[in-house]
Amino acid sequence: MKERSLRERIAFHSLANHMPLTAVVVLTERCHLRCQMCYLVENPRPELSTDEIKDTLSQLADIGVLTVTLTGGEPMLRPDVYELIAHARSCGLVVTLFTTATPCNPTRTQKLVDAGLQCASISLYGTDPAIHDAITQIPGSHAKTLAGAECLRKAGIRLQVKFLQTNTNIGQLLPTQALAEEWGASFVLSTDLTICHDGRREPLSMQMQEQTMVDVFRHLADVDPEGLGKIKPGNPSKDKGCGAGRTRIAVGTDGEVYPCLEWPSPIGHVRNESLQDIWNNYASQQVRKVKRYNDPVCRVCPDRSFCSFCPGTTFLDTGAPDQPSVMTCMKARARRQVYEELHGKRPIQPVPRAQLSDTSTVSGSSDGSAPEESACQDCSAGQSNLAWEQMMNQPPRFASKQEERPSS
Repeated sequence: MKERSLRERIAFHSLANHMPLTAVVVLTERCHLRCQMCYLVENPRPELSTDEIKDTLSQLADIGVLTVTLTGGEPMLRPDVYELIAHARSCGLVVTLFTTATPCNPTRTQKLVDAGLQCASISLYGTDPAIHDAITQIPGSHAKTLAGAECLRKAGIRLQVKFLQTNTNIGQLLPTQALAEEWGASFVLSTDLTICHDGRREPLSMQMQEQTMVDVFRHLADVDPEGLGKIKPGNPSKDKGCGAGRTRIAVGTDGEVYPCLEWPSPIGHVRNESLQDIWNNYASQQVRKVKRYNDPVCRVCPDRSFCSFCPGTTFLDTGAPDQPSVMTCMKARARRQVYEELHGKRPIQPVPRAQLSDTSTVSGSSDGSAPEESACQDCSAGQSNLAWEQMMNQPPRFASKQEERPSS
C-alpha cells in the first residue's frame, strides 16, 4: 500500500477527529461584476466590522484552522482587506484571497504583498474576452482580470485559476487551462452550478445538459487522461461524509456560521457564541451525522461509485442534505458512461478533437432547456426531464428577508 503523504495524513486525522483545518470568511457580498450564475443573494447582507472579523480570524486560529480563504463578492471592495490579511498572517494562518483580480493594479498588489498574502484565486471564464464579459455582464472585465492576474503573478503571489464550465463557454476550457500553465498557476475545473443562497434557480439555466457533459468528459479523457480527464470510481461504502462541519467551517458576511460555504444551513453566529462553542454545539454535531448516499435509492444506484455527492448542493436542491440531487445524479451518470466506454463496457463514441474549441460540435442544448430523459428509472432525481422542470419551477426555499441581527 502506498504510504500517505504528510498532507494526506493530516487530512485523514482531521476528518477522523473532527478537527477544523480550513475556513472561508466572506468579507462582503458586494461585487462590481454581475456574473450570471452567481449564487449570492440579490441584496447584500450587513457586514461584520473590522474588529469583529479580526476576532473571528483569531478564533479560527485558536480552534486549529491552518488555512483561510477571504472571499466575497469582491473582498477588495473592503478598504480594510489589507489589515485583515495582515492580522490573519499574524495569527499563523495561510491566506488565500478569492478575487476577480480586476482591482489589482500595481499599488494595491504591493499592499497585498506587504500584508503577507500568499495566494490569490481568480475566476476566469475563458480566454475569449467576449465570452468572459458576457458571463460577468461587465464589458472590459476580461482585460482587467488579465491585467490584475499579471500584477499578482509578477509580485510573486501564487495564482489559482478557477474555471466554471457552463453551457456558454464550452470552447474555453482547454485554452484557459493552457493560459494557467503559461502563468505557472494551478488550474481548477468545476462543472457544478449552484442554486442561489436565497433559493433562486436562475443559475441552473447555464448548466451543461447531460449529453454535453458526457462529450466534455470524453474529450478530456482523450486529451488529458491523467489530469482533468481522469475518471476513477470511488468506494462509497467507506464514505462517512464530506469535510463540511468536520474539517471545514465558513463564516458569512453577517457573522452567520455554516458547515461549508456551499451548505448555507446556519450552525451558529459569531456574535452569539464563540467559534469553539459553535464547532461543538448541537447543530454542528447533527451536521456530522449526515452521511452521503444515505437515501435507499442511492445505496443501490449503479452510478454511486462515480457520484461526487455534495450535501450543500443537495440541500439547496432538495431542502435535505442527504437526498438525491438532479445535478449530482446527472454528473455521476455522465462520468460512469465515459468510464465504461474507456474500459470496454460500452461502445466508444469518438468526440471530435475540436469539440472544446468549437461549441458547434457539442451535442445537447445550450438554451437552458431540460436535459434529455435519462436511463435512471428508479431515482426521482434521475428522471431528469421531469425533475429538471419541477426543480426550476419550485419557489425559493429561503425567505428573502434576512433575520435582523443586532449591530455591534
